[in-house]
Amino acid sequence: MSRDADSAGQPWQGRHFEPNPSAADDGSAPEAFLDARRAFRRGDLSLSALIDVVRDCRFLIPLVAVAGETGVTAEGHLVDKSQELSIITVAG
Repeated sequence: MSRDADSAGQPWQGRHFEPNPSAADDGSAPEAFLDARRAFRRGDLSLSALIDVVRDCRFLIPLVAVAGETGVTAEGHLVDKSQELSIITVAG
């Protein structure tokens, strides 16, 4: 593998990467969401008001990728032709 290219053999030269606008996100739940959730659970906030708060939040959704359709190259390498994504259900 060349240091001048990525794992797919595409050269790094000429690529432009944009800054990540969420680089400072530590994954913590926003205080506004936590406050709204507590108020909703107490009965002090309507579902529609909670949804209004959720609209401005980012969430980490755990996904599992499973090969949908696969194929074999002329060299005998297994390749993915499609992927299926599943959302993990977390209880608690």
